[in-house]
Amino acid sequence: PDVLVPAICRHLCHGNDGSSAAEGIVDQAVRALSSLLSLGNVSGDGTWARTVFAQDGNADVSVTGKEVLDSILKLLEWSGTAARTLAVQEQAMRSIFYLTDTATIKGLYTSTKEEGGMGFGSGVGGQIYDAGGLLDDETAGGRPDDDMSKRDLAWRLDTHRTLRACLDHTTTSSSPSLQRWAAAAIRNLIAEDRRRACGAIAACASQGGGALLKYDSFTNSSLVETGGVMILSSLISSDDADTRAH
Repeated sequence: PDVLVPAICRHLCHGNDGSSAAEGIVDQAVRALSSLLSLGNVSGDGTWARTVFAQDGNADVSVTGKEVLDSILKLLEWSGTAARTLAVQEQAMRSIFYLTDTATIKGLYTSTKEEGGMGFGSGVGGQIYDAGGLLDDETAGGRPDDDMSKRDLAWRLDTHRTLRACLDHTTTSSSPSLQRWAAAAIRNLIAEDRRRACGAIAACASQGGGALLKYDSFTNSSLVETGGVMILSSLISSDDADTRAH
């Protein structure tokens, strides 16, 4: 993972200059990445997914985990319904699904740095995970700043932007497969939001309830306040059985 993932991610991040050749490189890069994440998930090896988050932009890697995740989201923000566009976006959404899997996020806290984690260990890391993560920074509304992203790898994913992209693609009737992956990713994001929110509430309650709640649920701002929950409700009547199940 520490060789293949950085090599693929370099092409994914540096191939967005708009030319047809660059689009071909990005297409192959995101397909390769999603395939590796899929294989890692099936085999129970979360190192592949954690390595995507853990890249720190040093001389050997040259890109950071946040840059990679932002590059994947840029693919999901392409406009149009051409077959090639939808094929690339399906692979990007597939990658997002595996990167937001509960086991992947938990592994960031409980795995060693050599395994792509933060090096807390299963004991302390498990307690931090259950407590919602590293929420002791003064962040604005639960959104990550540069310092938070360096300390807590899970915050390298822009959850607000990711949820918006997933919502957009749940209505993509031109590609039921893309719609299916988007619905599955939303399910992962809601589970992650619940983990962070419950951890933040427990931390606040442990201080007698007088402490400031340092987390603002992104499902509240991105689903409830914007009406996105209505889109999710409409999926209950989707023609695709897997989409309805998610």
